[in-house]
Amino acid sequence: MYSVCSYKRCDVFKTHTYKVLYDNKLTDNLYIWVVNQEEKDNYEKALEGLPYKAINIRCNGEPELWKAYGAISAFFPENQRIVWLEDKIQLIEVLSNNTIVQNPTNLQEYVDDGFETIKRLSLGCFTFNGSSTKRPNLLFLKGLPKKQIKFTLVAG
Repeated sequence: MYSVCSYKRCDVFKTHTYKVLYDNKLTDNLYIWVVNQEEKDNYEKALEGLPYKAINIRCNGEPELWKAYGAISAFFPENQRIVWLEDKIQLIEVLSNNTIVQNPTNLQEYVDDGFETIKRLSLGCFTFNGSSTKRPNLLFLKGLPKKQIKFTLVAG
């Protein structure tokens, strides 16, 4: 499942994060979380005719994400793999065999590999580096599994 909290960015979301997921054929499992019915209507209009799983109003219409994440997480079944994404991703870069690949069309493979890595290493979650630098931080990754997506937060 892919989960995105968004607030007053329906047009930006459509041309950014949604496009990245759409290009990777991942929108059928996309849950979008908004603050209120007005926002839900705006997002439904912006995404009219495009595939997604659901647009939901997050708990109590809470605009502060840190207060809403727990309730949103509880929405999904226990042990469900959830990928949290920012709502304004424009570019995804992954590090593959020490080579930077821009806008891969196999994002799901990287996500699956991240989940398998946390299972194998008995970790609770994984993140791809959200660095805003132009190049992946290879020093940060030294000695670690070299998997990285830039400009986003992805957690499982």
